[in-house]
Amino acid sequence: APACRGGARASGRCISLPVFDGRELGPNRKRLAPPLQTMTFMGMMVPVRDVLHFFNFWRSRVSFNIVTKLLTRHAVDMVRYRQPMQLSNGAALVSRMAKSVFDQGIPIWYDAPAQRLLKEGGRVVGAELSHNGRLVVVRARKGVVVATGGYPFDAKRRAEMAPIANLATEVYTAAKPGMTGDGLRMAEEVGGAVERGLFNNLSWWPISLVPQSRGRAPLVFPHFVDRAKPGFIMVNASGRRFARETAIGNDLIRSLAESVGNGPVEAWLIGDHAAVRKFGLGMARPAPLPIGKHLRSGYVKRGETIAALAQELGIEAAELEKTVADFNAGAARGEDPEFHRGESALEKRGGDPDCKPNPCLRPLDRGPYYAVRILPGDFSTLAGLRCDGAARVLDAKGEIIEGLYAAGNDLATMGGGHSSAGGFTLGPAVTFGFVAGQHMAGTL
Repeated sequence: APACRGGARASGRCISLPVFDGRELGPNRKRLAPPLQTMTFMGMMVPVRDVLHFFNFWRSRVSFNIVTKLLTRHAVDMVRYRQPMQLSNGAALVSRMAKSVFDQGIPIWYDAPAQRLLKEGGRVVGAELSHNGRLVVVRARKGVVVATGGYPFDAKRRAEMAPIANLATEVYTAAKPGMTGDGLRMAEEVGGAVERGLFNNLSWWPISLVPQSRGRAPLVFPHFVDRAKPGFIMVNASGRRFARETAIGNDLIRSLAESVGNGPVEAWLIGDHAAVRKFGLGMARPAPLPIGKHLRSGYVKRGETIAALAQELGIEAAELEKTVADFNAGAARGEDPEFHRGESALEKRGGDPDCKPNPCLRPLDRGPYYAVRILPGDFSTLAGLRCDGAARVLDAKGEIIEGLYAAGNDLATMGGGHSSAGGFTLGPAVTFGFVAGQHMAGTL
């Protein structure tokens, strides 16, 4: 792929940066939030471009060398620094931006939550913060940017804005704690309006809950890779498919919620032995890593036959057997007449190039069979403040609130409630943060 300005590289429809060495941040490395634990391999962030090498570890000398080098460097960093230092994907971008701030000596107040915005003469002129145990008024000549991460942990707003009734109380978010909608609340107090006409208000994604020992809360595992691979199928509690397994998370979860009526919003991702050991199943990693602990914890269910697995899952055996048989008949031809899985170039890119004629499809016919329970998780909220093209917050009448800007998940998504790809939150956040800064500086 051609190199892009600033060292980023285009890969398909996504742009990613080279790995960033966390040592360049010095002691500030500890200020960056850790990655989602379930999205690492032994605590290591895996660059998107290297994911396939992990699947081909035992089948390719090139992949073996790349993976071995990554793991060795990670092990050295963990011994020497007790934290990962090779930062990839979104963390690489955030780290580079953070380094720019640190290098320029821009002051940052940590643990200083904003309490309210200050408005004088129709203009936002600053904010009241809690800092070092006392209230402090900070005045801003150019403007205030609200960027507090949306409202993933605001249960009341989530329930009010749920697009489907049976998703109103589902909260399995991968967002960081502390994102409780404070930015939206403060903006509303000075007249800002939250966009309520989106197709989806959250960036839904299929997740599974990974049990932890010693009474610790389960981990959230977002399913990116496995459901797009051949040898997998997803069914609801009735044992029937309800959507294309490779569909973007928003569409998949909405289809699931609609398919279960008033029942629990849950499904099962099922794979046969060959698929699970080659690609993994959720937190159960591919061979040669063992799967036993996940079977013992109940995270992964297993059955020697489809009927036996159905019994483990509480699904009527005949229905699941029929679903798998119908799916297998089309998959043997590389086709999915029901949901057209694997027909687009994008979906094929996420499949297995060694699987012919369709890299996303093959029959599930190699027992034993495994499954994990799928729940409606999310990465972030999409509904945010209405803004104009300069990231200025608007009121209910569409009038500009002078001095108030929004960025990140506090700004209503540009996708109309759709989340089209990885980075669809971070990309607009960087863009409109830049736009807001340029407008306040008078250069836009």
